[in-house]
Amino acid sequence: MKVKEFKQGRTFMGRLPKGEDLLTSIEAIAKEKEIKVARVELIGVVENAVVGFFQHDKKQYKPIKIDEHMEIVNAVGNISQKDGEIKAHIHITLGDQDGNTYSGHLMEGSNIFAGEIVMQELVGPELHRKYDESTGISLWDIN
Repeated sequence: MKVKEFKQGRTFMGRLPKGEDLLTSIEAIAKEKEIKVARVELIGVVENAVVGFFQHDKKQYKPIKIDEHMEIVNAVGNISQKDGEIKAHIHITLGDQDGNTYSGHLMEGSNIFAGEIVMQELVGPELHRKYDESTGISLWDIN
């Protein structure tokens, strides 16, 4: 197992803008505050959502589109860099009005109705994602 040590840096808490793309908004906060590594958690409601299920055999995400208001039951993830860009990697669980849940990898196309975010900066070495041939996923390159 390979790990790197980080220290807690700044903590940001805020409201996410109604009608905006959820993933893009998370990345915009990190870019605006010049955060290169962080952990992220959020709650709220989306107008619609796109989550991805990773298909191991095809080594790609299958997008699942949900065209209804959904409660964000839980959303956690991180900020790191990929190809020199700040990228958010978020896993999300959504609940509908009947209590059914949907979950997966947050993808572009999920629009915010209301949202609150906590972003905890982690200070230490830079953390970059690199494509891993064995899994087909861009994972942290920890040497």
